[in-house]
Amino acid sequence: MKKRTFEHKSLVESIVERIEEQILNATLQPGEWIREQSLCEELGVSRSPVRESLIILENQGFLVKEARKGVRVTKTTYKEAVDAYTIRANLESLATFLAVKKRKPGLAAELKALNQRLTKVCTDGNGKEYYRLNTRFHQTLVGACDNERLIRMLGIFNKQTARYRKEVLYQPGRMEESVKRHELLIKSVEDGNAKMAERIRKEAILANIEHLQHMFKDEEEGFEDQSRRMHIMP
Repeated sequence: MKKRTFEHKSLVESIVERIEEQILNATLQPGEWIREQSLCEELGVSRSPVRESLIILENQGFLVKEARKGVRVTKTTYKEAVDAYTIRANLESLATFLAVKKRKPGLAAELKALNQRLTKVCTDGNGKEYYRLNTRFHQTLVGACDNERLIRMLGIFNKQTARYRKEVLYQPGRMEESVKRHELLIKSVEDGNAKMAERIRKEAILANIEHLQHMFKDEEEGFEDQSRRMHIMP
């Protein structure tokens, strides 16, 4: 029985990750309907794990259920996007503060090594690789906070904001600025200055909110998600 439960959980997690990735890479567009039967046929699974996966994604804000219609990809409003960034800024800056307070041995050296690789990526102009390494840099820092509940909560809002920066079209100088901010963060880690690290990270995330305006347009009931890509770097 335990084995079957484990296998079921792994299957649900796999389905969640697959749908999530399709949303993040825009294979599934905002407002697009998710057909349960089609998913079952595509994945070769029963309805039970698919339904459970859709509920998880709905709770995470990726999907929305409409009575008598079904489930579709969430169409994010401007306010919802700003809210997600604001929550992420506060959670991640708190995690950064806690991580620096922990004084984990070798953390600064690990961050330095990653930032050196990011510097090279800046020279090469490889936006996709920058995104990957930049994500790893901040995951490394946040992971040192030793607070699993906080990390899980932050993960949800990281994914929600990733919808606006998944395929980054970087602006001139943005990567270089990010590398410089990393240097300040690393200095804060070395000095054990948790307050400074917290401030640097929060300001960096909140500064990106202004770029959200380029992704939204005025409509009758507020701001609706546009199909254009946002030029934003976390």
